[in-house]
Amino acid sequence: MNDLTAAQMIDIAGMKAIYGHLKNDPEIEHALIVDGEEKDLAEIGQWMIDGNVEDFEKAMLSGRIKMYYGTSIPSTNAIYCLYLPPYYVFVDLKRLYC
Repeated sequence: MNDLTAAQMIDIAGMKAIYGHLKNDPEIEHALIVDGEEKDLAEIGQWMIDGNVEDFEKAMLSGRIKMYYGTSIPSTNAIYCLYLPPYYVFVDLKRLYC
């Protein structure tokens, strides 16, 4: 079996999808917002897959990754998202998802 990389698992969705999952799926503990672009999401997701705690913690401390609470991002925004149970990791594209 071929293992997928984080970059291969990234999808584009509407923020409303994450809100719906956070509200209704008890398997999801948190959403993490990544400051950056798709490549940043891929890098951080790969750290999570590989168990690279050191770089992940540095990114949390620097603010590159933040816990996401509430609904401050419009539900209509497009996002790059990566589902790594029990987390959703995403980048807000700050544009409308059609």
